[in-house]
Amino acid sequence: MARLKKTYIFLLILIFSLFIYGDKCKATKNIDIFNELLEITNGEIVEIGLKVEYKTNNDGETECRKLLSNLNLDLASKVVVNNEQDFCVKFTKENFSGYIESMLSEGDERMVINVIKKTKENDLKDMEKEIRLAVEDKAVKMKLYKYVKGKLEDHDLTSINDKLLKEIKAEGACNVDSLRISNGYSIVANTNRFNPEISGGKLIDLNCILCNYSSGNYILIGTPEIIASY
Repeated sequence: MARLKKTYIFLLILIFSLFIYGDKCKATKNIDIFNELLEITNGEIVEIGLKVEYKTNNDGETECRKLLSNLNLDLASKVVVNNEQDFCVKFTKENFSGYIESMLSEGDERMVINVIKKTKENDLKDMEKEIRLAVEDKAVKMKLYKYVKGKLEDHDLTSINDKLLKEIKAEGACNVDSLRISNGYSIVANTNRFNPEISGGKLIDLNCILCNYSSGNYILIGTPEIIASY
């Protein structure tokens, strides 16, 4: 009963947020905003990532092994957790790495597929298509997170932050905000291009991180939020 009540409250908040903010968020162009933002920041792609979460009625270990087989990762995998509640397999193959995990939750198996690819190309569409085919059509309540990571030549993160804010607003986004973090900036917005999440009472579907490391400055662009460590 308590779970049903929480679900009802969440749906009410989502509907209210859509009513308040939905009409104000209108994209002005039908473009790939990931590539657009990389272009204006002169970001050179070094990594892409995808995380998929869903529920299944299948046995967790069976589902994990099916996914490994469908993705041709059988020989590149290693079981790292195997108990009654959790089954997890890590894999490394060429420029791919990640894990597939099943966790028993309230009678259902919660599946997580996390894939990272070291690359200079934005292959997110192909990666997403491949994983969707591997999952097949039995997934319930699927959630998808994806990101592109690029290396920046410019060392002035404040200037880049301003450029990004200007471009995102020019694209018709709303709920645009930028926060200072320990090693850079975090930008959120609702571009009305992706499936949004509620954050701070507002709908967001885009997250940009500008960060500084000893190896240089980087930009991460993700939807609806960044799922990689930064």
